[in-house]
Parts: sequence; structure tokens; C-alpha cells
Amino acid sequence: MDDINPAQKIQLDALAEEYGKRHGAAVNLIKSIVGEGESYANTVARAVYSKNGAWAECIDLPFEFTGGTGDDIKRRFITTDTAMNKLTYIRRLEKQAELNASIREFGFFALYSRKGIIDEREVYVRQIRRRGAENCPSIITHGSFRKDQLPLFFRARVIIDPSDAEVAWSSGAMFCLTGIGERHLLVDIPYGSEDVRDLSDLNDNLTEH
Repeated sequence: MDDINPAQKIQLDALAEEYGKRHGAAVNLIKSIVGEGESYANTVARAVYSKNGAWAECIDLPFEFTGGTGDDIKRRFITTDTAMNKLTYIRRLEKQAELNASIREFGFFALYSRKGIIDEREVYVRQIRRRGAENCPSIITHGSFRKDQLPLFFRARVIIDPSDAEVAWSSGAMFCLTGIGERHLLVDIPYGSEDVRDLSDLNDNLTEH
């Protein structure tokens, strides 16, 4: 990408190397199980879906990866209105994650252009976590959410305390790759079995608030 200067390229390469050490084997395993499948791509991300599972990664951010294996992973193609409604739902869940102690982890990533790799005006990241018996979450925020603009790629995940049967949501992840012709690819990855994995988290380099 021409907008990346040498110093930024070194930093990104270092992050990618660290991610590879931590998650490279698992990422490669998911990709190998999913297989060639059906491939989709736009200017910022690519995805593969097969009967064995699915995965997606950002082209310039290989450590922004979400994937899972299993036959309970579902793909569908949606309209822009449906994609915007999905974003509204995710934002509603984001607010609940700040308040509801049963939501142990919530993550949201939206990329509006390839410049988002170096320009926080083109990306939005929100990470909310509770550890152990903590009720007060740690929150990481980066960039700004654009209410009226569909990102080129977005993904979300939520982990619910399994002991809380009253919560309306279930643990899982999803990603949406937009602009696939006149449609958008939406993939749901439920965390209902041991062979479903989400490896998209490498936000340690962001600032906590």
C-alpha cells in the first residue's frame, strides 16, 4: 500500500510477526480445514467459505483474522439495508456490554478504507473485557464509528457467561465483507462447539481508556 511509510511498515511487520508466533499455527490449521472453498474479496479484506467452515482476514492487517470450523457456520448474502441494521444491532450490544456483567467480552472492528491501517479516521475498534470476578470492564477504543456509512469490512464477537441463562444473546462471532458485486457477504460463527475458534484479537498495541 503506497500510503504506508517505511517506519509504519516496520511496525506492521513487527505486529504481524508477533501475531504469527502467537496464533500462526491455529490460523493455518483453520485455513487448511476450511480448504479452498468459495473465495470473496474487496479492496480491504478477503474471505473463504466452505462446508467445513469459514475465515476472513484484512489484506493489510493479516493479524485481523476471524475464523472457525464446523458445519454450524452459516453464510448468507444480504442487502445494504440489512447490513446497516446489523451494524445498529451490534452497536446496541456494544452499549449493553459496558453495563451487563454477564457479557465477559465484546469486540467490534470496522474498516472504512485501506487507509484505516494508518489513519484512525478510517477505522473503528471497540474492545470490552471483564476478567474473573471483575464487574468493571477494561475498554479499548480506537477511531470513530460512522453511523451512516457501511464499512468495507466489519466483524464482531461476544462471549457470554455460560452460567447466565437469562441473557438473550449467545456467544459467537460474525463478519461482513461488503461490496461483493451488489451484495454483501455475512458469515455467522456460533461458539457452540469446541472446534469453533476466533483469533481476531491482537489489540494490545491500542490504548486503554
